[in-house]
Amino acid sequence: MLGEQQEDDTEGNFTVMPVVEGEYNDPRKPQLDTEDLSLYPAYLRVEDAGSNPALCLERVRVSVHASDGSVHKFDNLRLDTVADSRRIWLQQKYGKQLYLHRVNERDQS
Repeated sequence: MLGEQQEDDTEGNFTVMPVVEGEYNDPRKPQLDTEDLSLYPAYLRVEDAGSNPALCLERVRVSVHASDGSVHKFDNLRLDTVADSRRIWLQQKYGKQLYLHRVNERDQS
């Protein structure tokens, strides 16, 4: 759950990541609403840190599980197959964010 430290867990083939410094980065304060998901763009952003700050993304999927049991899924379908031409590098010098689009189950194969 966002905002709480937790052990790494898996959901399918993907690792669930805890939020660092959850007391300052807690979406429950103020409470976020899944209605907001259609109002703002969904994206991943990387910030430079360490001696090798670049991040290579080969596949990204994000699921938002609402308290009512609904699941909202976001993806970048251009990364749906593994190939050298299907990787996106993120770093300060050549792009820090990757936008995601809302997808349906049938969109993800």
